[in-house]
Amino acid sequence: MTETELDLNGYEEKQRKLHFEWLAPAFIQPKRTFETIARQEKGVWLTPLLVLSVLALFMIFAGGPMRLLNTEMNQTIPESFQWMTEEQQAQYLQSLEDAKGPLFIYVLPAVGALAGVWLGWLVLGSVLHLSLTLNGSRSTSTASLNIAAWASLPLAIRYLVQAVYLLISKTLIQKAGLSGFIPADSTGIVTFIGYMLAFVDLFLVWQVVLLILGAGPVSGMPRGKVLLAVFAAVLVALILFALPGFISSQLSGLSSSQSFYFF
Repeated sequence: MTETELDLNGYEEKQRKLHFEWLAPAFIQPKRTFETIARQEKGVWLTPLLVLSVLALFMIFAGGPMRLLNTEMNQTIPESFQWMTEEQQAQYLQSLEDAKGPLFIYVLPAVGALAGVWLGWLVLGSVLHLSLTLNGSRSTSTASLNIAAWASLPLAIRYLVQAVYLLISKTLIQKAGLSGFIPADSTGIVTFIGYMLAFVDLFLVWQVVLLILGAGPVSGMPRGKVLLAVFAAVLVALILFALPGFISSQLSGLSSSQSFYFF
């Protein structure tokens, strides 16, 4: 192989956006793999996000029958139904039927899951970059987004575990993460903490470890500053991820423990 061919192969390797060959090593040899990811000058975040998206959709579709059953069980006819006009009654009954349709059982939850994967990555990557910069790093935002994406691979395992649970138990997950420790009748800041704890589990711990492994070589900072930057970024991200569900519950009176699939 000539020197020109070697240069072309090296160029093509740098330009590739998909790196499925890093998936297994990211779990088996995370330190070496994240050092490789940290050296990338281009965005290499697409592969883990595709994996996360596929498994998030798998989890959503696995829970479809349970969401349908839950919707049917919670549908009731209001006492004022008898005083409605025939047209109003027909509209109300149609709304009950629509709530059991594919749009509400599969499509909207799937859109929410995909939004959680992609927006969650953008938020975490952006907050991580800001945190590293404030602690003295001169790394690029692309590097932080790469690390945030690949460090989120444990969440793909979480989606898979949740999907298997849904298929086996035939019941919806009511209290995700550590949110089960929060009383159901809690209010105010305690309720908000519950929404944050919904994202806290062993998979999050695994994700934080990978963030630390990646943030070190990306930033070139001492271990103490890396730990401070990562923990601060994760805390801020948890607060931001908990806000949509908390605000929704306050406005609608819902008690769902997790409205989006961030983190």
